[in-house]
Order: sequence, then structure tokens, then C-alpha cells
Amino acid sequence: RLALADYAVEYDSGIESGDVPGTFDPNHIVLTALNLSADSVFYRGEDLRVDLMSLSAKERSGLEIVGLDGVVRMDSREIQLASMDLKTGNSSLRLDAKADRGVLSGESKAALWAKFDLAVGLRDVMYAVPLENRALRRMLLSREVIGSGSVWGTFGKMVAETKLDMPHVFGFSMEGSASIPTSLHPLDA
Repeated sequence: RLALADYAVEYDSGIESGDVPGTFDPNHIVLTALNLSADSVFYRGEDLRVDLMSLSAKERSGLEIVGLDGVVRMDSREIQLASMDLKTGNSSLRLDAKADRGVLSGESKAALWAKFDLAVGLRDVMYAVPLENRALRRMLLSREVIGSGSVWGTFGKMVAETKLDMPHVFGFSMEGSASIPTSLHPLDA
């Protein structure tokens, strides 16, 4: 069992970026009020198993993780995220995913599968994509996008189905496939 209470964690990539107050910056992450409870934690070599009971934290931008729980499994062949539930102050995401371990190294034939359900409060999106237009910002702050979808195939050729809805504004449904070059770096393709 692993338990952390009221911890703080900082990550700095060393990449300079314009610090915009109230905006999430993935190059400079500061988490406070970090609380974590995990059961059945196991790590040896390529094997990892964690039953995450709860995780909560506040990021300096204002984005708050109210809860995260689920199961993480990884071995020499496969990675699995089962019943992952993420909740923020304004959003929720449920994710089940499984992939061949080769996705970590960009192997185009590595199989993958994922299914998700989400309700994204656009207030949370504003932490990553700030809007200067105050009227548009005010209107969007009270909206949410509800959706579900799935992805399957291989890392090199994925098929996806997604349905998104912003009540009283729009509905959107998409089916399609995508091919990714065998190299992850665009200049090497």
C-alpha cells in the first residue's frame, strides 16, 4: 500500500515558454495538495501493477484533479489501463485501454484498443487554451462537451469512432482511420 498526503511536486522541462497566469504549461508543472492512495503496488523489471484508489491535486494554473482511480498494468508484452476514472472540478473521463508494449517505442504493428466516455467542462479547456475574447470566454465557461468513442487497430493504422455533443449548441459524430509513419519523428519518415 502507498499513501501520500499533502505533497507538492514540480516538473520543469527546461524549455522556456511564456508564462501566462491561469494557463496550464506542460513544460512547467507545479502540483500542490497532492494526495495519493494506491493498493497492490508492484514494480520489478518490466512489470508494473498499481491499483490506484485515489489521487487528487491542484495545478498552479488552477486546474484541479478532484479524483483519479483505476488499475494500471504493464508487463513485457502489454500495457493496460482499466476502469480509469478522472474527475476535475468541471470534467470527467472514463477510460479503458489496452496496447501491445511496442506502442512505447512507436512500433507500427503494435495493437491497441481504447474506449472512453467524457464530459468536459469548457472551463477546464480554458486552462490549456486561453481566450482573449471576454464575451466568448464567458459564454463557453458554462458549457460542456459530452462524448464517447473508441479507437482500435495498430499504432501504424488506427480506426476511430467518436460522438461529441454540446447540448443546445451542436452534435458531432465521426468515423475514420489514420495512418502514422513508422517513425515518430516527421523528418525521419
